[in-house]
Amino acid sequence: MNGGIVSDEAAIGGAAARGGVAIPEWPVRLGALIGHQLRSRMRSTIVWSLSLGLLGTLYVALFPTMKGQLDQYMSALPEEYLAFLGLGTSSMSTLAGFLSIEMHSIIAPLALAFLPIIMGARAIAGAEETKSLDVLLSNPLPRWMIVACAFLTMVVELGIIVLALALLILVPTLMVGESLSVANLFAGSLNLIPFCLFFGGLALLFSAAFRRPGLAIAIPGAVLVASYVLDGLAAAIDAIAGLRPLSIFYHYGSAIETGMPWGSAAVITLFAVAFAGAAMALFYRRDIYT
Repeated sequence: MNGGIVSDEAAIGGAAARGGVAIPEWPVRLGALIGHQLRSRMRSTIVWSLSLGLLGTLYVALFPTMKGQLDQYMSALPEEYLAFLGLGTSSMSTLAGFLSIEMHSIIAPLALAFLPIIMGARAIAGAEETKSLDVLLSNPLPRWMIVACAFLTMVVELGIIVLALALLILVPTLMVGESLSVANLFAGSLNLIPFCLFFGGLALLFSAAFRRPGLAIAIPGAVLVASYVLDGLAAAIDAIAGLRPLSIFYHYGSAIETGMPWGSAAVITLFAVAFAGAAMALFYRRDIYT
């Protein structure tokens, strides 16, 4: 790992020097580090992209044979149960509603959020536990760059995965002749990025605060599940309906049906960036175990 980073930095720095372009040193180092991380995570990116994307393809393929029966099935379920699952305002008679219910409201956010959670936990606490963090910091890299690299790697990897998800839904949709707004499809996938980054930023924060990667995974994971349960209960029970805005799922919405909620996405992204910034501050203040 260390050798790869050094060679990447030397190559990029040499290219900048030969071109005679005055480039600040830190972008070159940060770019080399992010590139190294993305290459080392290529297999993970492919697996996540294909897993979620092919699941989306399967749902599209199943929809034409199921759409006549789905709304009938939903109408037989109690309203409170539908509200808990977040299905009260969606219709399974449209492909957008079906994908919102089956994919974008439950499976994709709950599953994909754990990718940046694991990445954030391993970035500091995990690397410290495996005795690789001190080796990494033996390079001329400031501590803030380790956190920034982890966060920006999350952004790029999530972007690749959600793009693959959108494309692997769009292609079979065109083949089966179903109606689906392309803009809303890509909005539904794009909306996953700030949502997942929120929990990735939390994981980075706890990874910097604690020396145990298990805690840095467990705490954001518990927040994720608790937020989902709170959103469902508050939607189904009038007595606690006022608590629903405390859940990130409430602000996440259903972009594949209603379009990108830019305001909510911006606020969620700001929280994620704030968590990463707090992780940088904490990381600077503590010693590294070797």
